[in-house]
Amino acid sequence: KRLAADAAHAGDVALVSLDSVLGRVGGLDTREPTAEALAALAASIDALGLLEPLVVDRLGRLLAGKTRLIALRRLAANDPDRWAKVPVRRLDFDAEADPARALAVEVAENEQRRDYTAAEVRGLAERLQAAGFRATPGRPRKGTKALLPALGAVVGKSKSTLLRILDPDAAKKTVSNDTISFSD
Repeated sequence: KRLAADAAHAGDVALVSLDSVLGRVGGLDTREPTAEALAALAASIDALGLLEPLVVDRLGRLLAGKTRLIALRRLAANDPDRWAKVPVRRLDFDAEADPARALAVEVAENEQRRDYTAAEVRGLAERLQAAGFRATPGRPRKGTKALLPALGAVVGKSKSTLLRILDPDAAKKTVSNDTISFSD
């Protein structure tokens, strides 16, 4: 009930200085991001922007989005002007005064995730291809929107896992320099 009330009373998303977003009270998190997850998310944010805002308490302390925050800080280190301001949703309570509520917000965001099915991954790959992303052998040329890194950033899977999903039977797949096609 509290989370629903928080959502109903949350302010609109606002652009704030990345430097104004403070760490979580106590510095503890229920889930630490992996290096792979950080790299994939940074690539996704760099390509698509931040799709889901950070969530902070009324004093600007992080409630949800630690991996996004770290990825944004890494991007800002290379391009401070582009990432000086980021979208943030502010909830009207103090995380230090109400740590149970702060934890509930963090857990609610993390528990809502589920893995993509193989069919969903294949569908996303096709949509990315339609948007100009290409599956190319080897390292992509400069300016090429590479399919597998973008798809990995979206679904949170490694390149080898994506290849197994996209290529369950090599005889059913055709790879060219710019597309992956699927047949039944």
